[in-house]
Amino acid sequence: MTNSIPKIKRYEASLMWMLLLLGSWSVTLKAPTEAVSETVLVNSTLNQLSSSKKPVLLPKESIPPTGDYSLHDQKGNVCIKALLGAEYIVTQGKTNLYFNLDPKSTMATGFCGDNTALLSLNFDGGSIEFTFVKKGKMSYVSILRANLTASRNCINCRSETFAGALINMKLFLSENGRSHKCYSEDTLTMANNLNIKIMNMKIQGFQISSGKFGKENECWPDFIKRIVPIILGGTAVGLGLIVVLAWLLARERRAQGYQRI
Repeated sequence: MTNSIPKIKRYEASLMWMLLLLGSWSVTLKAPTEAVSETVLVNSTLNQLSSSKKPVLLPKESIPPTGDYSLHDQKGNVCIKALLGAEYIVTQGKTNLYFNLDPKSTMATGFCGDNTALLSLNFDGGSIEFTFVKKGKMSYVSILRANLTASRNCINCRSETFAGALINMKLFLSENGRSHKCYSEDTLTMANNLNIKIMNMKIQGFQISSGKFGKENECWPDFIKRIVPIILGGTAVGLGLIVVLAWLLARERRAQGYQRI
């Protein structure tokens, strides 16, 4: 009896160890499966989020949203201010593809100087850079750079980089302390395969008071759009007056002819 008791205890102990091993083995089988499925789900979600932010070229153009961008100097004062909508136009062969600058995912960086300033609108996949110069009583953008890394809206399409620049220019000219306003569309050729269309623009690079735009210098297309209806309206009124005067004169002559008879 004394020898059988230890054997029974050994048997029970070994049985318990076997059960523990089986339980841990089943847990290890389930845990990796759940971990793998969760990892796949997280990775796919991250991929969707990251891919949704990447620029995608579209076959049809649309009106780009207008963004409000500003840059502050070391004292915290607004030194560059821009309000604009921008559209990239990429040419591949005879096909035009489009991408709109999204203000929600665009960050303004750069620097402010006495005679030179830089405003860079950066997003995941590209940027637009404005280099401002102040000479005498006038200020303007002397260098405009743009680059875009984007793919077509299709499966397994690779991203391509498009870049261009306009150098030694006098773009968006205005008097010092004034803003340049141009709500009309302005398409700028940056390279053979890249254009930038800018619209609803108001921009100022120097002497900004209280964080607000200065008085506006109107661009020529806006002036034409504003003045043409006035000219046409004045012309129509003038023609109407001429017709009325001619009718009155003809009527008066007829009346005089009847009196003679």
